Amino acid sequence: MSLPDARTVPVDETSAERLRATGLRYRTIDVENATEADAFLQAGARGFLEERPAEAALARGRTGLAERRNTGVFEEGTAADAWPIATVNSWVTPLTVPGGEVPMWAISDVTVAASHRRRGIARALLEGELRAAAAIGVPVAGLTVSEATIYGRYGFGSAVPVLRVTVDTRRAGWAGPLPRGASNTPIARAWQPTSEPCTRSPGSSGPARSPAGRGAGSA
Repeated sequence: MSLPDARTVPVDETSAERLRATGLRYRTIDVENATEADAFLQAGARGFLEERPAEAALARGRTGLAERRNTGVFEEGTAADAWPIATVNSWVTPLTVPGGEVPMWAISDVTVAASHRRRGIARALLEGELRAAAAIGVPVAGLTVSEATIYGRYGFGSAVPVLRVTVDTRRAGWAGPLPRGASNTPIARAWQPTSEPCTRSPGSSGPARSPAGRGAGSA
């Protein structure tokens, strides 16, 4: 089966116009420009709360980007090396169905910076991807997500669950390093790091409590 090349598909003009009206620029990334590619990778890491990638990780990431259609949203007038405030990438891959295969528009790396949420940017990105797929005759789109329920509004549904985790909150506790620093926000003042295990009484609907009585899980 011959697959179309997603990298040749321009950004969706409907989404571009919607974002332009709010002072944002929606465009594909020039992955041959290392500065642009690195900015896209850095923004993606930020969106998934990952550590800032080191140079070796950026080099590996640039290789992967070369096979995909990478799209970013930028504030108008930003410098050429500015990080996008939202990202998405896509490619066309075979999807096995009864009787054979069909092309699928695969979507990944969907992020929006915390500073720009609730402005319709994610909707513009996802709807733009679906219109781009339809424009070249790709009949189905798919994506891998960690929060599947938020994509139902765009027509996606859970297809292949990979992992289900159940946590017994009566036995759960924080095993990672204790955070450093301080904050003056009311939520942060109400929470103090503790090395004691957190517990919850059976049937309790309130926050988990440590033996010392401090609220846990609020920060």
